[in-house]
Amino acid sequence: MSDKDNQNFVERFTIRMPDGMRDAVAERAKANGRSMNSEIIQILQDALDTPLLSVADNLTEEKALNLTKHLELMMKILTDGGFDGAPRERQDWYSKNKDTGRKKPK
Repeated sequence: MSDKDNQNFVERFTIRMPDGMRDAVAERAKANGRSMNSEIIQILQDALDTPLLSVADNLTEEKALNLTKHLELMMKILTDGGFDGAPRERQDWYSKNKDTGRKKPK
């Protein structure tokens, strides 16, 4: 019978912490009324239970459309020689309209 087959077996794992982290964990554990070990286990469990969010999860349709318009405009500016190389008229228009999502009239 191996150690892992024993129901009382506890896996041990040694970690190296950056300067100051041990003290921060100790303070947090004390504030939560836990041992450092229990606090670290709780931090890890909370991290594992929290789903990872992608940028797309937080975008509304309106924000996505606005972002697309900004990206299209930036690509046009960049393909025309970059913002610094763009005609002054386009630079002025972009500066005035960058937050509105409006397209430059042709």
